[in-house]
Formats: sequence, C-alpha cells, structure tokens
Amino acid sequence: MKLIFLAPSFHSNLFFPIKGLVDAGHKVKVLTLYRGKLEGDYDDVVKPITLGYSLLFILLNKIFNRQLRIYLKNNFELKYSFPPLIKLFVEMMRFKPEIVVIKNIESVYSLIGAVFAKIIGAKIVFTLQIDKYRQKRKSWSVSLVGLVFGAPVLTPLLGDQAGFGNENRNLHYVPFVTETINEERIYFFNGTIKILTVGKFVRRKNHLLLLRVFKELVKQYSVHLTIIGERADESYVKEVEDYIKQKNLSLKVSLRYDLLFKQVLKEYLNHDIFVLASSDEPAAASPLGAMSRGLAVISSSANGTRCYIETGKNGFVFEDKNETDLRNKLEILLCDKTKIVEFGKYSLELARTKHKPEIFVKEIIKLVNMSKV
Repeated sequence: MKLIFLAPSFHSNLFFPIKGLVDAGHKVKVLTLYRGKLEGDYDDVVKPITLGYSLLFILLNKIFNRQLRIYLKNNFELKYSFPPLIKLFVEMMRFKPEIVVIKNIESVYSLIGAVFAKIIGAKIVFTLQIDKYRQKRKSWSVSLVGLVFGAPVLTPLLGDQAGFGNENRNLHYVPFVTETINEERIYFFNGTIKILTVGKFVRRKNHLLLLRVFKELVKQYSVHLTIIGERADESYVKEVEDYIKQKNLSLKVSLRYDLLFKQVLKEYLNHDIFVLASSDEPAAASPLGAMSRGLAVISSSANGTRCYIETGKNGFVFEDKNETDLRNKLEILLCDKTKIVEFGKYSLELARTKHKPEIFVKEIIKLVNMSKV
C-alpha cells in the first residue's frame, strides 16, 4: 500500500510509525513545508521532500504576520502557510497513494492536502493532538472532517476515560509508537543516579524549575542531571547556563545542545530517571523514548502523554509547576534504587506491549478500511 504523510516538518514522533509501515512492506512519501533545524536523522527510512512556501503565502506573511521576528515557528505560519499548489498536486499525483495521512485539521496546508487527496481518489486520515476523553466531549472540526472527507482522526492522547466521554465517533486513540531495546541495560554507572530531561530551550519547558529542585536534591543524594535540547531561544539558554554557574552546579549538571534524534535515543541508555517538567505540552514523545530504553519516568500534569505512565508502576505524574510535588516524586525513587530498576523494567514492558510500531500499522489500515470513501 502507498501512503503520503503531509506535515509542516518531519517531527521525531513520525519516525517509528513510518518505519513500522516501511518494515511491513508499505511505500511511504513525506511532504513537508520546511526542514527542521535538527532533521536529517531519518533518511535511512524515508527522505522527506521539502516543498517550501508558496510565493503568495510569503507575500501574505510579510503583510499580516506580526510575529516575524520570533525565532520559533509562530502561530500565523503554522496555521496559514501552504506550499506551491502545483508542486504539491504533482507530487501527490505521481505517487498515487491509497492513503494520505494529514497532520492537524485546521491549517490551510492540511485542508488543501485533503482536497487534493479527495481529487486523486485517496482515502484520508487526519492526526490531531487532543484528548479523546475530555471535558469538551465533541469537537466540531473533528466531526466536520468526518462528514466532508469521511476521514477518521487519530489522537495519541487518551485523556480521562473515567471522568469524561467522547461524542466524536471518528476520533480514535492510537498511541505514539516506538522500537525498544532488546538487551539488558545497566543502571547507576559509577554508583550515581543519573537524571535526564529532553526538550528545546524555551521557557515553557521549565528547565529552571527542574534545576531548582535538583539544587536541593544534590545536597542529599548522589545524582547527576543532563539537559538535552535544541538552542531555540538563546536568551533563555544563557539564563539556564547562568543559573547553573551561580548555584555551583557545573560539576553536577551537563548541558547537551542540538543532538539529533538517534543521538538522543542513545543518551537515554546512560540515564536512570527521565523527567519532563514542561507546561502547556500537548503531546511530548520524549517520555515514551525514555520508556523504550528502560527509564523510570516522571511527567508534569500539563503533558498530554502523561497517560502513558502507570502511576506507582513505571513512574509518576506531578502537579504542573509544583516544585514540592516534583521533589517528592523524585525522592520516592532516589531513596530506593531497586524501585528505579523495577520502574525502568516496567517502562520497557509497557513500551514493548502497548507502543510497538505494529499497533500503528494495524490501526491505520483497519480504520481506513472502515472509513467512508
């Protein structure tokens, strides 16, 4: 079967779903608007085709976008950008896909891609990062793409199944997937408990919050913290570096900048506990990456993929921005190394059974076969 993925850029959370499809014998093409700063680590599986921006959008961007000076891709670009239309249509026509997988629903690029997919007779699948079970039981945009395009919508976020319902019949939970290590791993190199966090250097990732907690823990435990991330905001990078120097943490904290995806996967194996302290985090893939390498995992309550953690079995969820709660959760692990190993092994088991790439392949084929033409 042939599939096209349409996305603004190639995010690391696409790698294992696409690799799973390729390993199963399917042919995949990825069409993106721009190339991310740390892309280039995926070419052994699929080489994304960067379409670029339409000249019309570039003109509109200069006129209407008031966030042009912001380094990160801003909301205007993410919502309204689109590629040269002839180039996009030709790429889709030449490949002749049976399925087009489209990231997001409400962007101009995704809607154009859906119309083109309809024209060439391909079935459509949208992906979205919202909780399946949430207080707002029905999303009208999810319902609309189901009605207009006959498309299922996949979300990697389960939400609160016990507390809320879901009235979108075409919204389906399909978790992020990953490959896992097969061999036994080693914990506590040199007797030190190694903590890891991964996330680009922007303020909402709360590196400083984690550092403030770590500053107190280092007085009592033999621990080391590694922070890995893209240098997205240089002023914030300097703020983090200055804090580490001011608090005399330079020997206890390592900063690693701009690592590629597969380099990060290797780094997980050198650590014992993973912490995601972020706020406003729709769906972080890094906790699952840590689980796939056998780490105990702690996440903030503001991360959508907190649902991958089984509290008290492979990790904990702490209250967003609550330093005391994060410290308490960390100390449960730090005071008992056997618990860290037990949690890490259960993380690995969860990744192997509930997040293997075959799950994505099976679900997407099943849902497409069930969808309307």
